[in-house]
Amino acid sequence: MAGDKVPNPEYQDLERLRGRIGKAAPAMRSALDGTVQAMGSGKVWIGTTASAWGGEVSGRRQRLASRVQAILDEVDAELRSTPRECTQDEADAYLRSRRFRHNY
Repeated sequence: MAGDKVPNPEYQDLERLRGRIGKAAPAMRSALDGTVQAMGSGKVWIGTTASAWGGEVSGRRQRLASRVQAILDEVDAELRSTPRECTQDEADAYLRSRRFRHNY
């Protein structure tokens, strides 16, 4: 029937995206950990320039972690604002729009 609800493919796509990002998030957050640790050890490079560069890497590590969290927060917000179910016509329209965008 026209008013029957079906699983919303947009919501399902967002769930898959959230899963992929969530799975990759720990590696993304810790990508610079080894470099920061090595720079902090004083065994890799020492001096004024090394200290400045170590501080820069540490700051980038913090920004990276915060940006990963911001991405997760955005996807979560989209999930909260997207209905889990929709009409078949809405589902078909979404799927058609995806096909059209992926042809370019």
